[in-house]
Amino acid sequence: MKKYIPLLLFFLLSANLSLVAQEKTYDFENMSRKEILAISYDEMLEMPFEALKEMAEAIGISTDELLDLALNREVSSASKKGESVFESPLSTTVITKEEIKLTGATTYEELFRLVPGMIVRQESNGNYDIHIRGNDNLPPGNFSHFSENMMTLVMVDGRIVYNYINGGTIWESLPVAMSDIERIEIIRGASSALYGPNAVSGVINIITRTPDKDGAQVHGDVKVGNSDTYIGNFSLLNKISEDFGFKVSGAYDFRDRFQDDFYEYASGTYVPADSLTSMFGNQLHASSPDAELAKKAFNANAGLFYEPSNDLSMSLNGGWQSSESQSMFFENLATPFGIRESETGYVDYKASAYGFQAQVNYLTGRQNLHEKMIKPVIEYDMNFLSANLEYDLVLNDLGIGELTVRPGFNYQLANYDDKTYVEKVDTVGDLDRGLLNGEKSLETISGSMRIDYKPISELRLIAALRADKYNVPDDIYMSWQFVGAYNINSKHLLRATYSRANRGSFMGNAYANFQNPLGPNYYQFYVGDENLNLLTQDLIEVGYRGILTNYLQVDFEAFRTKTTDFDALFPKVYEIDGGITYDQWYYQNIDMESEQLGATLNVAVQPLDNLIIKVFGTYQNTKLTHVLKDISEFYTINFITGQQSMTPYSELDESSFEDGNNDWTPGFYGGAMINYTPVQKFNINASLYYYDKQTYSRYYFAYPTHKTMEASLDPNVILNAKVAYRISNNASVYLSGQNILDHNNPEIPYNDKVRGLYLIGIDFSF
Repeated sequence: MKKYIPLLLFFLLSANLSLVAQEKTYDFENMSRKEILAISYDEMLEMPFEALKEMAEAIGISTDELLDLALNREVSSASKKGESVFESPLSTTVITKEEIKLTGATTYEELFRLVPGMIVRQESNGNYDIHIRGNDNLPPGNFSHFSENMMTLVMVDGRIVYNYINGGTIWESLPVAMSDIERIEIIRGASSALYGPNAVSGVINIITRTPDKDGAQVHGDVKVGNSDTYIGNFSLLNKISEDFGFKVSGAYDFRDRFQDDFYEYASGTYVPADSLTSMFGNQLHASSPDAELAKKAFNANAGLFYEPSNDLSMSLNGGWQSSESQSMFFENLATPFGIRESETGYVDYKASAYGFQAQVNYLTGRQNLHEKMIKPVIEYDMNFLSANLEYDLVLNDLGIGELTVRPGFNYQLANYDDKTYVEKVDTVGDLDRGLLNGEKSLETISGSMRIDYKPISELRLIAALRADKYNVPDDIYMSWQFVGAYNINSKHLLRATYSRANRGSFMGNAYANFQNPLGPNYYQFYVGDENLNLLTQDLIEVGYRGILTNYLQVDFEAFRTKTTDFDALFPKVYEIDGGITYDQWYYQNIDMESEQLGATLNVAVQPLDNLIIKVFGTYQNTKLTHVLKDISEFYTINFITGQQSMTPYSELDESSFEDGNNDWTPGFYGGAMINYTPVQKFNINASLYYYDKQTYSRYYFAYPTHKTMEASLDPNVILNAKVAYRISNNASVYLSGQNILDHNNPEIPYNDKVRGLYLIGIDFSF
């Protein structure tokens, strides 16, 4: 109990500060229009409806038009140019700080269940797997880490936070306090031409607050719940002069799992951690140092901001985080779960001067993708450097319309080194190997050009081209994007996109080089390939965005993607020498292709002043060609001698392949959110998320060969709710629940059964 006393004291102190803060009042009759429009959305959110109506009347607009402002916040990620969501030429959604506050979401990942076109599955309490439009678990029947999202680029304030060891995002390691988020911008669709490698299915950019108002601002939230869940975060911003400001922020997140046993592949049941045995009967790979832990994360950040003029600004941010989570990011052949650790720090410098935009950032630290796994060692020191320079050349004086040309240069260098941690292990002699066995690097040098042209006010044309020169593979890859958007009038927008994007290399599939003793006289080797072709996706998309009435806004998008050059870890050499079996697996390109057709509809409506409803859904079908029927197709058994032989992928007969659908991406998924304020001080927010039936597959070892196992999830509804009471203009107390229907089923096969999470908390802002 002692370890929770500081949290309880912080909770009480936060409540006390909030209660004694002075309530803000506004004299709209004596305020200028500019002063009224400068009122933040946070402050608007805290006003009674009578005050909002007075505000609308004072600036000469209706409360309906206030809704229009609320539904169309500014977005910058879609085209790297400030514009409203309505004007965005791409499929774009913005999660605002107001929505974060209303929903009671406990993590960034949870928020994506409010976003059209996103698939969100919970692994354990507070840990999630996130995908934009699917194309996940490809190729089917391979290792679990191939189901991770390796096709979406995640950034914080434009700083890449992608994981280069195996692809994907280590979400709990992002050093961002929820109370410090200004907004989250999500772009659906291939965007490598704008943001570089790995922006294949889209981009997620978490944008934090800046000190944009005079004086100090404090924002925070503290909550406690079942499963020993304790979450808190705060941010302090202060604009101390016209030119200079600073901020500090921090967060913690402690959670236990909903259960303390683990699914065991070998038996097909949930067993205690100390009883886990791998598929090969080897317990070295099959234990957890803390069976109850779901997540433990801390982070702290600080930033300086200097803006002497409209043409010149710069900022310097830095931070540190330490985190652990029980997740399926890197499996251990006994159970999908293991604890991953991360302790990293970063520094990020941004500057803008007379059309030039520069950003340089550096990330360094230590990570361990599976804390208890002895073989192979997946602990390493890492650092990542990124430098980006762009220039906006505005050519509106040519007399041909509005024209901006934006050339850019980018450099990225990722270094990973596991030598120190491999040397610490002494269990199996010469076979003490890591994933990399030394220092490895991935380097990318890129040049880009973006042209944004409006020949007439209603028509906007965008063309972007990017060349990425990799060291692995030693080749140049081109990505592009062509966009057309036409404003029929101020309330109706048509848009179309054609783009190509590619995924970059990972340390694992390029440099993997380890030997795995899986049983008596049985050794499995995993080997990377530096010359793999990089996964590439082509996208064609059309969309319509319309404000049908002042109460109703609709956004529709239809898309087709074709994805090629998948890679997989497949067996290539199988031999027996002196009674010892050597089963060698290599990362290799495969002939499988994915073709996805889909459509997303998003509707936002405000039937009453105090009621907002959003409903969205995505229907899709993903067809796969030339899919390996089963991992066992590689192996042939001589039933007379009992000997097993192996046929390489390139020599398999066509009968080993088939066409079909990717059944892990649900055919339909979507959700709804309702926000209702029945009386001035009460707010009720409810959201639901739904996904259709899904079938997940992965390989397993069934003596004497390997086979593919499948598991299906029935359709599921996840319901969240929050009821808040405003105790002052600066603070609210609330009750919230996640998965309040308590479906008690895994959202990913072989993962934890997800239970309801119920919390009480207080948020404050003054």
